[in-house]
Amino acid sequence: MNKIRLYLAVLVVVLAAGCTSWTPLFEGDSFEGWRSVNGDYFPEVGWSLENGIVTSNPEGDRGGDIITKKVYRDFILSAEFKLSPLSNSGIKYFINPGTFDDPSIGCEYQIIDDKDFSEQVEFLEDDRLTGALYDIFPADKSKARFKSDDWNVAKIKVNGGHVEHYLNGKKILEYDRFSKAFDVAVAKSKFAPRPGFGKFETGHILLQDHDNSVQFRNVRIKEL
Repeated sequence: MNKIRLYLAVLVVVLAAGCTSWTPLFEGDSFEGWRSVNGDYFPEVGWSLENGIVTSNPEGDRGGDIITKKVYRDFILSAEFKLSPLSNSGIKYFINPGTFDDPSIGCEYQIIDDKDFSEQVEFLEDDRLTGALYDIFPADKSKARFKSDDWNVAKIKVNGGHVEHYLNGKKILEYDRFSKAFDVAVAKSKFAPRPGFGKFETGHILLQDHDNSVQFRNVRIKEL
C-alpha cells in the first residue's frame, strides 16, 4: 500500500511539472504587457479594453499594431474574435521589430470578413481567408464552422518548426516553417524579399490594426 501511495505521489508531481498553466494576455482593463510595434509606448488612440473585450478602432481612430512586451518560443495561443462587416485583421507571431523594413512582418493567422470582403473585391485568394497563414498557406475551413457575425475561437500552436492553426476547435492548417514546402511558398509570396521570414526562434505576439473594428477577448497563452 505504501509503495502505491508513493507511486501516486510521484506521478502527481511529474504531471504537475509537465503541466503549464494558461496565462491571460489582458487582465482587467489594462494594456500592461503590451506596446506599440513602433516603440516602447502604447498608442493613445485606436484601442480600447472594456469588460475584458479588446477593440481595435473603437471610434475610427487608427492606433497601429500592438505587440506583447514579452517574446515567446513554443506556445499555444488562444483568442476569441468577433468581426464587424468588411473587417480585416490578424494575429501574428514571431514578430521581431527592427529585422525587416516593416516592424509588423511575421507569420499571420488571417482574420477577415470572408463573405463581405469577397463580394467587394470580387475574389480573395484562399491564402488570404480566415485561418490561413496569410499569403502563404490556405486553411481548410471545411472542417470548421466559421461565424461571420459572432464570436469565433482562433488557436495557434507552435512547437519548434511545427505550427498548427485551429478555428472553433478544429485544426484547419498544419505546416513546418523549416521545411522546403514553406520556403517554396514564401518565395511565391509578398514576403520573398525578406530573407529569414518565419525562421526566428522567438518573437512577439501581435494584434493587427487594419483600420477596422475587430474585437478580441479571452486572449491567453500557454508556454510549452
